[in-house]
Amino acid sequence: MRHLHRFDLVDDDGSGTLEHHELMAALQAAQIPADAASIDEMIQLMDANRDGCIGWGEFEAFMTEEFAAGKQLLSGEYLLPSGTALPFGAMISKLRREQMMGEVMAGGEARSK
Repeated sequence: MRHLHRFDLVDDDGSGTLEHHELMAALQAAQIPADAASIDEMIQLMDANRDGCIGWGEFEAFMTEEFAAGKQLLSGEYLLPSGTALPFGAMISKLRREQMMGEVMAGGEARSK
């Protein structure tokens, strides 16, 4: 369950799956250039049941396997099989900051009412 917070940061609609548009939006929000082919490749890596999206179980299994293999997904860039590098750590950090700012702003608005 240690990766659930990271998953939820990207799962905008709360569906329990990460879809192409959510992954693209997360990368764009973090100002990480990515094209549709890179997103498709990322989904293919994690999508064990081949339904076109990444479920929580698939995400957790992928993260656990990659950490067990010694890959530091959150401190550097993750290299896709095509050679495209994606800085997952930077994306998660940026999304966390945006979430915290949103919570702070919502709290401030609630106090001013």
